[in-house]
Amino acid sequence: MSRTKGKQCNDGVVQDYRYDYLSVEPKIIWAPSRLFEAAYQAKLSCGSSKIGNDRQLDALWNLSQRLILSIGWGDTDLRLSGEHFYNDIDRTKHLNTWLADASLVTACGKMVLHSFRHQFIKQEKNIVIPSIRLYKALPHG
Repeated sequence: MSRTKGKQCNDGVVQDYRYDYLSVEPKIIWAPSRLFEAAYQAKLSCGSSKIGNDRQLDALWNLSQRLILSIGWGDTDLRLSGEHFYNDIDRTKHLNTWLADASLVTACGKMVLHSFRHQFIKQEKNIVIPSIRLYKALPHG
């Protein structure tokens, strides 16, 4: 948590200014075996401003969170991940964005033989943008 204080001049009037900011960043990694790992990471923050003695601006919240599931067997890894972003625009409007990714990688020595990825983006207006890429013979390390 932090607080910044200062003076602000508007139309020749000098007023006190204060900005408060709170941020929390939890991170959890759970790996019950060599074959499976789950990781969660988030950042929750809130900012609010006050100008003068009687003008309090709305507090704006932001949240970003990511979940990653990794499964590995032999030289093959499957990774599923998802991200969610929530951002206040003002007191009555906010934006939610969802991202997801799945990848399958097969490795041989220090070279990746095949990699498949599928990504999509979804916002509140139900826009979905898929993309698929295939990689061969990339350094793995």
